[in-house]
Amino acid sequence: RGTFGTRWEAMKAKATELWVCCARRKREAREFKPPQMRGSTRLNISDDLKIGFFSTDHATQTDSSEILSVKELSSSTQKLAQMMKSLQVDFGFLKQLLQLKFEDRLKEESLSLFTILHDRILEIEKHYQQNEDKMRKSFNQQLADAIAVIKGMYQQFFEVEEENVSLQDVSTVKTNILLRKLKEKEEVIKELKEELDQYKDFGFHKMESFAKETSSPKSNLEKENLEYKVENERLLQIISELEEEIQINLKENSGLEDELISMKEMAEKDHKTIQKLMDSRDRLREELHYEKSLVQDVINKQKEHKEMRKKYGSLSVKVARSAKGREASLSPWPKSPPSTTALRPHSATMSVSSAGAQKAKMPKKALKEDQAVVEDKHGLESQIEALKANLENEKKKVERFRKEADRLNKSWEKRFFILRNRYESKTLISAV
Repeated sequence: RGTFGTRWEAMKAKATELWVCCARRKREAREFKPPQMRGSTRLNISDDLKIGFFSTDHATQTDSSEILSVKELSSSTQKLAQMMKSLQVDFGFLKQLLQLKFEDRLKEESLSLFTILHDRILEIEKHYQQNEDKMRKSFNQQLADAIAVIKGMYQQFFEVEEENVSLQDVSTVKTNILLRKLKEKEEVIKELKEELDQYKDFGFHKMESFAKETSSPKSNLEKENLEYKVENERLLQIISELEEEIQINLKENSGLEDELISMKEMAEKDHKTIQKLMDSRDRLREELHYEKSLVQDVINKQKEHKEMRKKYGSLSVKVARSAKGREASLSPWPKSPPSTTALRPHSATMSVSSAGAQKAKMPKKALKEDQAVVEDKHGLESQIEALKANLENEKKKVERFRKEADRLNKSWEKRFFILRNRYESKTLISAV
């Protein structure tokens, strides 16, 4: 704040200087006059006005000495314009200076406020963390004390070997221990009641014997009576405490039975979920086996198509060879002797014409068979391409199903692991 005060004073001094300078320049501008006007305070344009019939026009004319020069006026206006520009520049600089000073002050104030708020927030966070640590420590201490108290209360009456007891028999062991404890308490109560009855009978008999004996003093009787009363009250107090303990044990037993029932229900639910997981896993395995069988069928079909294609290829080769053999067998002309040809020209021409007809028919049949074989080849090739495409699609489907099955198996294994850990933790908590 000290530095800001000094800056503010300097800025005020500069502003006052600028204001004084501007006022001085304004005053000089107002008081500025050209040299022709400095002598006379007032222009004498109509001082020589004459009134008459013939001299009014001449008398009203302005004198040449009264008109100022244009150069002086232009120079004075230029000076005034320069002064106005300088004043504008000075005011612009003053405005920028004030803006910069104000921005610097705003930045300083905002920085100071930010640092104060940041320090305050850090202090609050530190205080909150300290309180949280204190509360955690106190809660941990209280929990440890409560666990130690419960452990000591249970260890006073019975001890259980935790290593030999399995997780499944924890509830049965607890019930057996509580039943044994109740039996022991009942036996103690019976013994105390019998002792109380004996003390009562013994006290009455003793009082009768003391009443019969006149030699015994009364003070001894009163002392013994007080002792018996104190003993009786003590025994009654012990009996009431034991009865209260029995009630508490019964309540604990009922609570443990409820916990046992709830744990059994949870175990049944967990068993059902595990069974569902096992069923889903088996279902996924069956689906995988089914997909594998489908893929194997597709592969077998492809193999069969390949064998069929080979067979069709071999048949086409055989057909082509047979057609070539037929053409070769039909192509040579049968040679006849000259005598027979000379004697039977008509029969020779007939045989030639019949052979030409057979020769023309056989190539047409061979061409038809070749076209059928080519069409069959094209059909088989298209079927093979379609089967290849189906095989690729089936492979992709099998891969996708395998990945999905792996993902589901992993997710179900995680869930099964979580449920098993939860069940084990519940059994351990119930055992503790």
